[in-house]
Amino acid sequence: MTEKITVDKNKNVANIPFHSLSPVIDSEKHKSYCDALEWALTNRKEKDIKNVALTGTYGSGKSSILKTFQETRKNKFEFLNISLATFKEEKKNDDDKYAHLRSEVINSDKLSKNDQLRLIELSILQQIFYHEESDNIPDSRFKKVKSLKPQKVKETTWLIFCVIFTVYIFFNFHSLRILMNFPEPKAWFGNILQGLLAIGVLIFCFLLLQRIIEFAQKLTISKLNFQNIEIQVAEKVDKSILNNHLDEILYFFGETKYNVVIIEDLDRFQQTEIFTKLREINLLINNSKAINREVVFVYAVRDEMFTDDDRVKFFDFIIPVIPVINFSNSNVQLANAVKNLGYQISSDLINQIAYYIDDMRLLYNIVNEFHVYYQIHTSEFLDKLFAIIVYKNKHPKDFVLLAKGKGLLFQILTKNKKEWLESKLKEIDQKLLAYKNEIEKIITIFPQTLDQLKSIYLLEYINNFQDFSAFKIENKKIPLSEMRKDDNFEKLIKLNNVEYYYQANYTQSKKISFQEIEDKVDDFESYEQKKKLIQKKSSDELENLRGKIKELEKDKISVRGKKIKYLINQKEILLESKSKQEQLISMFLREGYIAEDYLDYISYFYPGSISEKDFRFLSNVRNEDQTEFDYHLDNLSNLINEIGVYEFQKSVILNYDLVDHLIENDDFTEKKKQTFILIANESEISVNFFRGYIKVGKKIEKFIYLLCKRWPNIWNSLNNHSSLDEDEKIEYLKLILNYAEIDDLKIISEKSQLKNDIETNSEFLNLIFDVEKLIQIIKELKIKFQNVDFTGATEKVKDFIYENDHYGINIPMIELMMKNFGNFSQDEFNKSNYSAILNSECDSLIEYIQSYINTYVKNVFLEIPENSQEREDTLISLLNNDHVTLQYRKAVVKKVDTKIIDPNELISEEMIHFILEEGKLIPSWKNILYFYNKTNGQFEDHLNKFLNSENNFKELIEEKLKPSGNDELKKFIRNFILNENVSLDFYQKYLNSFPVNFKDLNFESLHYDKVKSLVNKDKLSFTIKNYNRLRENFKPLHLTLIENNTTFFFDLIREIRLNAEDVNSLLGHSDFSISNKKKLIENLDESIYISDSKSLTTLGNLILEDSNFSESIKLISSVLLESNLSLDNKIYIFNRKSNLFNREFINEFLTSLGGNFKELNEKGPMPYFEKSDLLFNFFKYLKQEGKISKIKPKKDLIQVTTFRK
Repeated sequence: MTEKITVDKNKNVANIPFHSLSPVIDSEKHKSYCDALEWALTNRKEKDIKNVALTGTYGSGKSSILKTFQETRKNKFEFLNISLATFKEEKKNDDDKYAHLRSEVINSDKLSKNDQLRLIELSILQQIFYHEESDNIPDSRFKKVKSLKPQKVKETTWLIFCVIFTVYIFFNFHSLRILMNFPEPKAWFGNILQGLLAIGVLIFCFLLLQRIIEFAQKLTISKLNFQNIEIQVAEKVDKSILNNHLDEILYFFGETKYNVVIIEDLDRFQQTEIFTKLREINLLINNSKAINREVVFVYAVRDEMFTDDDRVKFFDFIIPVIPVINFSNSNVQLANAVKNLGYQISSDLINQIAYYIDDMRLLYNIVNEFHVYYQIHTSEFLDKLFAIIVYKNKHPKDFVLLAKGKGLLFQILTKNKKEWLESKLKEIDQKLLAYKNEIEKIITIFPQTLDQLKSIYLLEYINNFQDFSAFKIENKKIPLSEMRKDDNFEKLIKLNNVEYYYQANYTQSKKISFQEIEDKVDDFESYEQKKKLIQKKSSDELENLRGKIKELEKDKISVRGKKIKYLINQKEILLESKSKQEQLISMFLREGYIAEDYLDYISYFYPGSISEKDFRFLSNVRNEDQTEFDYHLDNLSNLINEIGVYEFQKSVILNYDLVDHLIENDDFTEKKKQTFILIANESEISVNFFRGYIKVGKKIEKFIYLLCKRWPNIWNSLNNHSSLDEDEKIEYLKLILNYAEIDDLKIISEKSQLKNDIETNSEFLNLIFDVEKLIQIIKELKIKFQNVDFTGATEKVKDFIYENDHYGINIPMIELMMKNFGNFSQDEFNKSNYSAILNSECDSLIEYIQSYINTYVKNVFLEIPENSQEREDTLISLLNNDHVTLQYRKAVVKKVDTKIIDPNELISEEMIHFILEEGKLIPSWKNILYFYNKTNGQFEDHLNKFLNSENNFKELIEEKLKPSGNDELKKFIRNFILNENVSLDFYQKYLNSFPVNFKDLNFESLHYDKVKSLVNKDKLSFTIKNYNRLRENFKPLHLTLIENNTTFFFDLIREIRLNAEDVNSLLGHSDFSISNKKKLIENLDESIYISDSKSLTTLGNLILEDSNFSESIKLISSVLLESNLSLDNKIYIFNRKSNLFNREFINEFLTSLGGNFKELNEKGPMPYFEKSDLLFNFFKYLKQEGKISKIKPKKDLIQVTTFRK
C-alpha cells in the first residue's frame, strides 16, 4: 500500500493537469487516417464512394480522427455531424448467478427493436434539421421554438390592427363620419375614399393570409370532425420516420451545402437495419436532381459491428483505426497520467488494473476523478482510493448501489463474509457449548469421589443379598469397608456369580453381573463414564477445559476481526470469476484494495459535533454492526446525544470509553440505566464486555457499584460461567464485595451462592479493604465461615467472628478457634476431640457446640479419622445427652474404641443394648450376666454377637466363673452351654471358663460339634441319662464318654446297653487300655460278641498282642474258627494255645483253614505247603498228636504225609 504524498492543493487551477474526455485534434498523429479519408471524399464521384466507415475498437480514437479531419479540411468540405452517444447501449444477457444483481445496475428500456429503431431515426432526423437555422430551410415543416424579434411582433400587430381598422371603417364609414362630426363629402370623393379603403382591406388581408399559410404549413391535421361529418387530412406513417420524412430530408440537403455527413456512435445499438436505411437515404440524396452534388456519409463504427462480409456490403470504403491503448500498454499510460498529477500509486495496482482498461477516455476519467476525490477526501491510502475510483468508472451503477448497501460488490464484500462468519462462529459456539456442558457435568456430578461412586454400586449389590455381612472374593472374606479398594472392586465387577457371607460366617452365592447393577444404578450412564468424569474433576481436566474455552473465546474475537482479504487468500471464501466484473472485484478484494472500510472512500464526512471515528461508531450502531469494545471515541457527550435511548438496548452500543463517560456523567440517566441493564443481560457478549472492562476500564469502582444494582444475578452468572477460571472469579468476587452496597449484596446473595462462596473462601478476610464493611458483610449476610485464614486479620475481626459464632462447626474452624482463643493439643484434638474441647477453656466455643451438638457430632466428631480414644466419662456424657439424636449417638459408639466399664452408667436402654451390639462394653462375665438378666435369662442377638466377637472372647476366657452354690449362676452356665448361637470356634474355649459338669443336661438340640466339646471337656458326668442321650443322638460320643469315665462306666456296666458294634469300637480304640478291654470282656455276656466276626477279629488281635489276654477255650475257639484273622495269625494263636484243644477241635480247625489243610483230615494225601517255621511247628504238633505221619521239608516246601489207614 502506498503512502500518502503531499499534493499542493493551492496549485493554480489552470495548471492542474486534468484530461479532457472530448476528441483531441492531433494532425500529426492522425495524418494517415485524415489522408485516407480525404482521398475517399475527393474521389467520391469518380470512385462512386458514398458510404465511408472508420472502424476501430471502442476508445481507439475514431472521434479524435474525425475532429482532426474536420478542423484541417473545414475549408474544403461542408460537414454535418450526427451522434447517437446519448442513447443507452444494448447489454448482453448475463446468465451467471449474479444476473439478478446486474438487473439492478442495467436499467434497460423495455422497448422492442422496432420502437428503438424509430427512436434512433427520430434522433437522426432531429439532429439533421436542428443543425440548420430555420431561415435557411423556411419551407420545412420542422420548426424550432425560437424567440420572435420585436420588429416582427410590431409588424404582425400593426398588420392585424390595420386589417381590423380598415374593415371597420369600410363598413361603418357614415356612422364614423357622423360620430366624428365630419362634413358629408361629395359623392365622387366618398366613392374614391371607399375604393381606397376596399383596396387597403384587400392588401392587409392578403398579408395576413400569407402569415396564416406559413403557420399552417407547420401543422399536420389528421382529422376534423364537424358533428356527423369527418374530414381526414393526413395519415401518419408509423413504420419508418426517415421514410415518412424523405421529402423533408431531400428538401434539407437541397437547401443546404453539406456534402459530408459524419455519423458517430450508431454502432452502440447492434442495429444493422439503421445502416441499411441510411445507405438508402444516401442513395436518394445523391440521385436527387434537386441536389446537384455528391453527399458522402462517414460512419465511425466498431470493428465487431459487422460479421463476415457484411461490412463490405454496407460501406464503399473502410479505414481501419489502430487502438492507441489496450490492456498491454494501458499500465504505462495510466502510470504516466497519475504521475503527472503528482501521485504515487503502487505499480502492482496499476499493472493489475491495466487488464481492465482499454479506453483512453476511461483512463483519463479515472485519473481525473481520482484527483478530485483526493482533493476532497485526503485519504491516507492512495491505492484504496484509486481502486474504488477504477471500480466506479468500470461499473458506475454497481458503485451507486454499493453506497446503498446493494449490488454485486456489496454482496461479495459483505454477504459472503457474513455467511462465513456466521458459520465459523456457529462452529466455535458448538465447541464452546460442548466444553461448557462437559464442565457442567464434571462440576455437578454426584458422587464427588471415586469412593462414593463405588459405595453406590456396592450398596446396590447388598440390596440384592439377604443378611449380608461381607463379600467373598477369591476365597477371602472382605468386609464392605475394604471393598472400595481398587483391586477388590475391580475383581468384584468382573464376576458374574458373586459369593457373600451372611449371618457372620455362612456363605452363599448369587448369579448377578455388574451390568445388571449398572442398569439399576443408572441405565443412561455407565460406571466407567462416571469414573472418568470424577477423575477429570480431581485432575487438571477442568482447567484444561477452561483453557480451551478461553482459546475459543479468543478465536471468536479473532474470527470477527478477519478481513475479507485474508479470507479470500486463505480460500475460506471462494469467489467466482466468470465475468470481468467478478474478476476485477476478486482482484481488488484479494489484494486488499477494496475492503471493509470501503465507506471511507465513497462518502464524505463533515466534521462537526462528533469526530470521524465517532461517526463510524454511530454508523455501526445504527447498522447493528458490532464495533470492538476498545474502539476509541472522541466527543462522547455529543455522540451519546446522537444515539437514541432505544439503541442503548443493543449490544452494539458496548464500548469502554462510552461506559466510562456514562459513569462519570449524570446527564444521561436513562441511557446509563439502559446500558447497565444491557450489560446485566448475561449474554455472552455482555459477559465478555464485563471481563474486558474490568481489565481496561477507568471507573471500575463506580462500574461495579452501578452494575450490582442492575444485576442481582451477577455472582451466580459469573460463578457458573464455565470459561472463567478460579483466579478470575476471585477477582470479580473481590470487586463485588468491596464496591457493592450491603443491601445489593444481600439481594445478590439471595440469588446466588455468594454466602456459601464467602464461607468457603479461606482468603475472604483479605479480600475486603475496609474493616467496618468487612464486619458488616459478615453480620448482614450471617456468614458462617467453613474455612477461613486469620493471617493478616485484625484482632477486632477475629474477636467478632469468635464471639458471635460466625464460623461453622467443622474441623478446621474448631481447631482455629481453639488455637486462637484457648488450650490446644493436636494429639488430643485428633484422638479425643470432645474431651479436648471441654478442656480447652474456650467457653464461647463450648457453649456454641453444646447448642449445636448434633452438628458437632456430624461435622467434627465423626469426621476426624483418629478420633477414637475418647475418655469414658466424656463419652458417657455425650451418650446420655438427649439432645443428640439416637442416630448420632449410635454413630459415636461405632466411631470410638472406648469401652464402657459399667452399662449402668448409661440412661438409654437402647444405647445400653447398642454398645453391647457394637462391642463397646468392657468384656466381663459380670456385664454378660447383666444383659442376660435384663432379657429374662435369654441370650438375645446382640448378646450373642458380643459373645461371638473375637476381642471380647479373648478377654472373657481369661476369667473363670465359679458357681459356688449360686443357683442363678449355674442356671446361666447351663443356658450358655445350651446356646446354639455361640460360635463353635469360641464355644469350646468358653467351656473352660465354666468349672462345672452336668449329670443331666438336655443337650439334644445342640450341634454335634458342641456336644462333642461338652464330652471332651468333661462337662457331662457319666450318667445313664447322659449316656443314653449320647448313644441315641450323638454316636459315637457315648463311647467317648465311656473312655473318659471308665471308672463310672464299669460301676454301671450292668445297667448300660452295649451292642457288638459298641464293643468292637471300645476294643479297637487305642485310648481304651488293655486292662479295661479285658475287664470289658469279663463283664460282658459272651453272646454280645461271640457271634460277631468283627468283635472276634478284634479279640484275636488283642490275643496276638497279649497271649494272656484270655484263657477262655470258647473265646479262643471262636476266634480261630469265626474271626477274619489271617491263616498265619490263627495258626500262631493255635500254636500258643494248643494245649487247650482236643482232636475233635483240631479236625474242625483244619477244615476251617480250608485248602490243603483240609486234606490233612483225610487218609493218604500228601499235600505240599510253603516252607515256614510257623507251619513246621504247627505240623510238628499235629504229628505229635498223631494227626499226620510224616513231615518232609524240601527246598521251599514242606510235604506232609497223612496216615494211609
